Amino acid sequence: MDGQSRAEMTEFYSGLLKTHGPTKEAIAYSNEKQQATRYALMADIGPMGRESSVLDVGCGLGHFCEYLRGHGWGGKYLGVDINPEMVQAAQERLGGEGFVCGDILSEDFDHKSDYVFCGATIQHRPKHGDPQEYLEQMVKKMFELTNVGVAFDIFSDREITFRREHHLYVDPLELLAFCYELTGRVVLRNDCRPYELMVYLFKDENRDDLNIYSSWTSRTPQFI
Repeated sequence: MDGQSRAEMTEFYSGLLKTHGPTKEAIAYSNEKQQATRYALMADIGPMGRESSVLDVGCGLGHFCEYLRGHGWGGKYLGVDINPEMVQAAQERLGGEGFVCGDILSEDFDHKSDYVFCGATIQHRPKHGDPQEYLEQMVKKMFELTNVGVAFDIFSDREITFRREHHLYVDPLELLAFCYELTGRVVLRNDCRPYELMVYLFKDENRDDLNIYSSWTSRTPQFI
């Protein structure tokens, strides 16, 4: 992200943190259901190893780490955020977890994890830079940093009744085409909110003799 857009975004979230303290409101969530729904969608990338490692891009106050811990995950966590005040508050909240202030697009950021998650982060439109370039740079770098898979969300330009100037909206087909340039194993979900996409990108493209991805795992049908 360009320097001016980054500074303005940092100022915005620092203001929310000062107003609301280390709460969900400080990272612009209006209610717990909205927050938990996004976290559930990200974690639904597939069966994760209990001791797998996680990189949380745009980690805010570390709430996603708490969500994973609360569901039995016990692996190594690293949260990264461009806002130093958020990182400090996250460290104070969750002293036993790893947090770092930084930009994954910097050349010296090379921390790899099994899974890379990015929720409610790249949907922010850089006000002074090229939004499409920023999006593609972020997705490409996250894919470089994962050993297993990436999950991120972004707003669709379809089914939109209103637009916010600071949000980034994409054509789902154009996004899908870009993701296929990175890997042949892509999942694009649009089954929760009409204007929000959740995307999973997987590193392992090995296939068995039936042409099924070797690391694919079937799930037991659920009936209600």
